[in-house]
Amino acid sequence: MSAGALILLLVVASVAIVTNVTLYIFRLVLGSSGTRELVNEGAVLAETGIEFPRFLFCGKWKVSYYEIAGAELVPFPKSLGLRLGYPSAISFPGGSWDFRRPTVVLKFKSRPLFPYRLVAPSDPERFVERLNSYISALARR
Repeated sequence: MSAGALILLLVVASVAIVTNVTLYIFRLVLGSSGTRELVNEGAVLAETGIEFPRFLFCGKWKVSYYEIAGAELVPFPKSLGLRLGYPSAISFPGGSWDFRRPTVVLKFKSRPLFPYRLVAPSDPERFVERLNSYISALARR
């Protein structure tokens, strides 16, 4: 084996090892910080509001139920315009787009810059039903 091939093999092996160690540490951090469910679902309904993962899953972004005007299920063809118009408003599980599932579109009351948030939880019908029941319970108070 030539010296060039040996160096290339060592570089590729080193990159593979560093990548695996980094991913392992990232998974440990996600598990210890309690954001594993949040990353898997794309959004979680909490007691006081909805939690979304932040950029690169570094922490949680919380929105109160008072700030949400409503939620609706939208099939993929109709949500494509929103996905293209508001790319920063997308919160999909693990960053994936499952085209077979409907997208949940959350509309905020007072956010002129980002009026929508797109979410694709594992059970979108149940998510919308629970969210709308929380919002209607708050409206009755």
